[in-house]
Amino acid sequence: MRLLDLVVVGQDPADRDPIEVFTTRIDTIHGATYVALAVEHPLLLELAAGTAQESAVTEFVAAQASRSVEERFADTAEKLGVFTGRYAINPFSGETLPIWAANFVLHDVGTGAIMSVPAHDERDFAFAKKYGLSIRPVIHAKNGA
Repeated sequence: MRLLDLVVVGQDPADRDPIEVFTTRIDTIHGATYVALAVEHPLLLELAAGTAQESAVTEFVAAQASRSVEERFADTAEKLGVFTGRYAINPFSGETLPIWAANFVLHDVGTGAIMSVPAHDERDFAFAKKYGLSIRPVIHAKNGA
């Protein structure tokens, strides 16, 4: 397990804690195309505050709160989310990554925030496909497959 701090674009790191994300594969950081936060994440509503997405995020959080964690996290559950209106900076590439609230991220696992690498994770992939987010492979088999 590795933790990585992501700074939010336009916010002074001295004024705000970074988003601490969990990853089991730091070597896939260049395949990260978005950040996903659990609906219970303590920074979620603060991040959305003042953006055009604020009410959408608030409504999404309320709707997900009425569902059990088991129901939201089941393999067969539809991957749902909403863009927060904010971006984080990939510390390796400098690329900006959209920050999403997502029902498939559990607050009690890791930090409740993930760097999403959809080319190499089934849940990240399903979410990226649904919302038209980039999918960038970074790991290739020796035989080129």
